[in-house]
Amino acid sequence: MTDFYKKALGRYGDMITCQGNIPVGKPVATSEGLTCADDKNTKVQIDRGDYGTGKDSLELKAGSNRHQHIVGFEEPKNSKTRFALVALEPARLVGFKLGKSD
Repeated sequence: MTDFYKKALGRYGDMITCQGNIPVGKPVATSEGLTCADDKNTKVQIDRGDYGTGKDSLELKAGSNRHQHIVGFEEPKNSKTRFALVALEPARLVGFKLGKSD
């Protein structure tokens, strides 16, 4: 199953494999700077619990810190593999002005 998603994520650029926050194999980062680490210094933070995987789960990632594509896998239960597909694309505010409301 991972081979299928590795190929599919290729359309978003380099792909990395992570076991929790630790890279598995090479590369350890995408050309756009995405790593396996939970970078607390960015405005974009992901909680794996939000999409059903644990802190040490296997993940495939592609993209950049701001534009991530993730496939997260849970540990198999009853011979069944559960996974989540996540596309993180921050909203863009085009032509939006901040102002005071009465």
